[in-house]
Amino acid sequence: MTIKFRLRLAEAGMLCVAAMGVAAFAAFGSRPSVVAPLVSLLAAMAAGLAVLHQRLRQGAEAAAGLRRISAEL
Repeated sequence: MTIKFRLRLAEAGMLCVAAMGVAAFAAFGSRPSVVAPLVSLLAAMAAGLAVLHQRLRQGAEAAAGLRRISAEL
């Protein structure tokens, strides 16, 4: 799996988490006792995916820098 593919998977995961949040609110919006734990769970999932996305992007930038350096040698 390439880094770009992994980045796209992380981005798709963040979109899915957002969609689940909207769906949960639409389904249980009138019951805050149900929505609050779901939103907390989805926020934790989104935070984890954001960190993964950031680390993958940093890895992609580092790999590109190494390729530039090796091309100059």
